[in-house]
Amino acid sequence: MNRGLDADMKRSRIALAFFVSAIVFTLCGLIYVGFFFRTPPSYHTFQLLGEGYNIARLDASGNRITRGSNFHFTIVIQNGWEGTPVVRINGTRRNPNEDGVFSVWNVRRNQTIDVSGLNDAPVPRLARPFAELWGDLVSWSPVTGASGFTVSIHDIERNITTTHNVGAGTTTFNLFYLNLQPGEYEIRVRANVASGSQFQESYWSITRIHYVEDPNIDI
Repeated sequence: MNRGLDADMKRSRIALAFFVSAIVFTLCGLIYVGFFFRTPPSYHTFQLLGEGYNIARLDASGNRITRGSNFHFTIVIQNGWEGTPVVRINGTRRNPNEDGVFSVWNVRRNQTIDVSGLNDAPVPRLARPFAELWGDLVSWSPVTGASGFTVSIHDIERNITTTHNVGAGTTTFNLFYLNLQPGEYEIRVRANVASGSQFQESYWSITRIHYVEDPNIDI
């Protein structure tokens, strides 16, 4: 009886071992087949490296490129940047065609576009206003594009500077109404810009000297 039972148990263990081996072999085969015969993606994407530019796609829009299709684009330099773009696609330097178009044919992987050679362009300033002083009246020339003007009044003796802002259509400022103390003052005018302007504020005008007499001193 014991010998028969031992034989049955041995056969059961052998059968179980074969069963487990078959399962492991089947799983390994599925993994192998899935790895080497997996379905490729239906689309790819592109990544932009560098600053100061965007791309304009000619073949489609958005960030997806259909697998096997052609990818065409141009480089668009952003406002405030200048220079000659040096373009590398997937690490290889590329030149555009005569129309400025870059092309990648039969896309089979994600694309990396790296652009160098661009620098911050200096933002132009508004024209400097030409300021004059006639007694207490400060006047200056109009400036195209100005959103307003700032009049700077510097008390030389007391080393105090005050500023007064006026609108774009104003080209005069009367110092009489400030009741300035007796002394010597430096007067300058600057043209200002609105937020989002493509220009910077102007440089200060040439300094004009304004004298305020002390009424208690006889000349």
